[in-house]
Amino acid sequence: MLKQRFSSHLIPLTLLLIGKFFIITPLPTPGQTITNQSSSSPWEIDSSSVYEPPPDIGSPGRRESGGNRPGEISTQLKCPNDLQVPHPPLTALVPKVQEQTANSRQKVSQLIGLTLKSHPTFFVYLPQTSAPTVEFILNDSEEREVYRTNFPTPKFPGIFGFKLPENAPALDVGKSYQWYFVVRCDPANRKRDLVVEGWIWRTQLLPTIRKQIEKAELRDRAILLRQYKIWYDALADLAELHYSSPQNSPVTAEWGELLRSAGLSEISEQILTTP
Repeated sequence: MLKQRFSSHLIPLTLLLIGKFFIITPLPTPGQTITNQSSSSPWEIDSSSVYEPPPDIGSPGRRESGGNRPGEISTQLKCPNDLQVPHPPLTALVPKVQEQTANSRQKVSQLIGLTLKSHPTFFVYLPQTSAPTVEFILNDSEEREVYRTNFPTPKFPGIFGFKLPENAPALDVGKSYQWYFVVRCDPANRKRDLVVEGWIWRTQLLPTIRKQIEKAELRDRAILLRQYKIWYDALADLAELHYSSPQNSPVTAEWGELLRSAGLSEISEQILTTP
């Protein structure tokens, strides 16, 4: 059973750079595919609701923690004052895909996740840490800062959702953004930061699909969002279902299945905090 905890500072429910060069076509209805001259459609819907991220939409990035300022790679996995290396480490809840490289080695790449919302929710797994503060940063595809905030580190470890507040700039349809979740191990030394990151793209659906989702009950809506590969919103809706009915075993199972299907098996059994 997923335990319940609350942090007033987090709002729980808390490759190829595509940027301006890639346009997402509205998603098809079930059974309908999009014609693609170079490959089969990554959006084709089958009878399974398992998350199958589009192979041609992705960006390099870290899902698991590294040190230093956003954008700088480090092997640091914990704050200097923490006693143990956490397992699992600080992790961004974003989908990944395994690729076969030219030398037959497996490469794990982070995919850009989709949202329909102007102010979506971003999820991270935050392990126990001695760090006094954490930080959320949102940049556009040109690395210009869109939004930044920091708040005290929650007392308890777990999966948290941070909802972009309504007073923050809205995500534009058809644009990608990079977000960072930063653990400030030492406020006086940014080189000791732990950082995870993810990419998000705001898309839109065909009017008939949008109406279908808008009219659906919460659980049905989560299933539809999952089928249409709308990662951030499917995750947020399943989290909301758990908050409203924490003893609901099928919902808990669906939450874990969604995380595992996106390569987040280590995180799937972790605590999901509630308001």
